[in-house]
Amino acid sequence: MLRFVPWFASLCICVTVLFSFPARLLSQNQNPGLETAKILEVHAHPEGRAVNYVNDTPARVYDGYPFYDIEVQLGGECYVARFESQTGYYPANWKPSSTVQARMDSGQIYLLRSDGAEVPTSIVGRCQS
Repeated sequence: MLRFVPWFASLCICVTVLFSFPARLLSQNQNPGLETAKILEVHAHPEGRAVNYVNDTPARVYDGYPFYDIEVQLGGECYVARFESQTGYYPANWKPSSTVQARMDSGQIYLLRSDGAEVPTSIVGRCQS
């Protein structure tokens, strides 16, 4: 019993310090390097990509996976970013003329949804003048 008391007291002190330490001091920025970006235009393609032509006629066959080409102004430049969605989902806060937090890295623009999650979009080109 005598050996148990110092061990238990040490455990209580450690637990008290752990729970009294402010959690905000431990939290790290989950989204470093974010900038404010402006959504200029959104071009929806609900039919998906053309995957085949039927017998060399102008009739196209589409894959059925919707995608969106988003014109984003970020850091003084304008990019066309492609957001792909197999279900047709499109974040509500990415409307034209709205601002979102974004960062660019390795050929992708990461846009923040309203719940704070970063969503990768592929850069497919620059905006047309």
